[in-house]
Amino acid sequence: MKLTNAIVLTLLLMAGCEDGNNSEEQNKVKEDSVVAVQDNSQSQVTTSNDEAKHTLATGLINAGVSIATPVLTQRFISGVDKISFTADSLVTGVLVENESTNQQGVVTGDIIVLHHKGTLLPDLEGFSIARLSDTRSKLSAQNNQVDLLNALKRLKGQKEIEQVEIQIHYDPTATSAESQ
Repeated sequence: MKLTNAIVLTLLLMAGCEDGNNSEEQNKVKEDSVVAVQDNSQSQVTTSNDEAKHTLATGLINAGVSIATPVLTQRFISGVDKISFTADSLVTGVLVENESTNQQGVVTGDIIVLHHKGTLLPDLEGFSIARLSDTRSKLSAQNNQVDLLNALKRLKGQKEIEQVEIQIHYDPTATSAESQ
């Protein structure tokens, strides 16, 4: 009986919260889910569960309700610092946090590369390359849509490259703790 109650509760939670304005379609989903649980058939529960998700999502989209997707925190190592951000991709202008210093900054679109003398850097689409010295180069994103994280990963995979650092402009007066 506990398993049946748990399944009913799970299905009702997945079908959405009641707010007094349920559509006929949402009520049908809930009834189908409950009937499937009462039959104690695992295959019917799975089918009703899948149908409930699809019907609920379709109903919400048709009603003009946007379905929020969770935003994941991404992390990478830039130079010696551990950096995190919550955007879909790492492009020029993205707000990041240096977890080592607890400072927030903005990605500039430049990447500094320390490499062995005479190393030819791989041709990265969307970047211009400026040689700063025999062992240092600067890659600059040509527009604000170039994915810097992919470039960072590709550069770190080269054995001739010693260190790769995405440039970040930090406001010296602000820290993450102050902005929260």
